[in-house]
Amino acid sequence: MSVVSKTFVPKNVNAEQFSDRVQFVIAVQNKTARDIAGVKGDIEFDDMFGTEIKSIEFSLDQSVRAGQIATLSNYGMDLNQFEDSDNKLAQTDLGKMKVTFHPQMIVFSDGAKLVVPTETAGPS
Repeated sequence: MSVVSKTFVPKNVNAEQFSDRVQFVIAVQNKTARDIAGVKGDIEFDDMFGTEIKSIEFSLDQSVRAGQIATLSNYGMDLNQFEDSDNKLAQTDLGKMKVTFHPQMIVFSDGAKLVVPTETAGPS
């Protein structure tokens, strides 16, 4: 999974869009030999110093054939103007951010699932 581009879309009340948005173009590459039915996880955006700006949930429920790449061009989120993390995500150039995908589950078209175990804190 990679974020190909990020676009700021200002609110437009005439089009019934009442919040500013950030739109992403996301590419999902299937490196397996099986068709994927869906992918779920989190996309983490860090600044150039490694500090997390924002983490957003990601889910894809369209098929990605084995060895192919699927591109989503309408994935986005409404911005809360009072949230510093939303404003920083909107204002920071994609080239100045490190983007990391943390997968939670991959569902294959044959019904098999690959679930990534969640980290649990050990005793302190």
